[in-house]
Amino acid sequence: MCKDHSYCPGAAVINVNPEYWRIHDKSDIISNCFHYPENCLGGTSNNTCKEGLKGALCEVCDLSGEIWGERYNNVASYECVKCSKNGLNIFKFIFLNIIIMISLIISCRATI
Repeated sequence: MCKDHSYCPGAAVINVNPEYWRIHDKSDIISNCFHYPENCLGGTSNNTCKEGLKGALCEVCDLSGEIWGERYNNVASYECVKCSKNGLNIFKFIFLNIIIMISLIISCRATI
């Protein structure tokens, strides 16, 4: 039986709408991805999460690479990045902190 927030093309297949999630492809219990709807792509497969995400409501990064074949790490709430790109984020963080420190030093010297 087809539930709200889904489309059923037949043969006991349930196609979940985007922004909704279910635990596996045999379940007819459909939940709204209320924290970050963009992470739930919908569909008919067991994993209907945006790349890098897994778990209930697509809110967990695939840290071990079991779903996506590559490891992902958190960069913000409900957002993940491939671990291979993590070094770039660290570089950006360090660079921005250096710029902030230089700006603070310049502004403190200007007020003396």
